[in-house]
Amino acid sequence: KKKRIIKILDEKYDEAKKLKLTIAELYKIGERLARYDIEKRQAIEDEDYEKAKIKKQQIQEYRAETYKQLQAHNL
Repeated sequence: KKKRIIKILDEKYDEAKKLKLTIAELYKIGERLARYDIEKRQAIEDEDYEKAKIKKQQIQEYRAETYKQLQAHNL
């Protein structure tokens, strides 16, 4: 948020907009990761270890893909 404010003050509106969109996207990513984690924990509670393993893999793959995308956008 601080970077965005600085960009706005420096009249770098396009960069500020990009940062705002990135922040919104990161919230969505966090929500999805949290949902996967809840599903994984539920699978463990239900003793469905295969499903828990799949959810763990989904989390790892989604996280890795997200990091790649962020690096591609220089964030």
